[in-house]
Amino acid sequence: MASKKPIAVIKHLPAQQLSDSLYRGYPVFTWQKLQAGGLRPLRRFLAFATRSRSDVWPQFQRSVAGFGTLVGTGVVVWWVISAVLDEIYKLVLAFAPRNAEAIAVGWLWATFILLAVVFAAAFAQMLYRRIRGLAVASQKIRTREATFAEFSAIFSLLKAEAPILNVLERTPLEPRHD
Repeated sequence: MASKKPIAVIKHLPAQQLSDSLYRGYPVFTWQKLQAGGLRPLRRFLAFATRSRSDVWPQFQRSVAGFGTLVGTGVVVWWVISAVLDEIYKLVLAFAPRNAEAIAVGWLWATFILLAVVFAAAFAQMLYRRIRGLAVASQKIRTREATFAEFSAIFSLLKAEAPILNVLERTPLEPRHD
């Protein structure tokens, strides 16, 4: 602990008692579940906790994991606005074709500009928040202050890392101050 290295506890028996110092804040893995996964969840967790070079690609995936939801929401909003503008375009086209053309061209340019601005701002903000959250979680592993909620926020976004959550015991990672 003095060297600020992460400590992970492996509980061999379900009824095994741990000392109070190990039971709060340290990640506790269940041996039977680890064995079933071939120790891969533990290796992946330790690669994350130690900021290993082998964790570079998964770290990137964790950073951009929520971006698909953002893009999906943007597409739905764009589609709704386009449907409304299409009806307006058809109405204006019947009475003023030049104005209808200006609406269509204006919407096309507004879409491109808005898409570029929103993408750049949202991606930068989301990437900053995720990288900061990952750094905080990694630090909390070292200082015994990690909680299961923090791990589930990091790992649940990636289906490939769901086995890590399945082998962790939730109770030892609950907050100290209930």
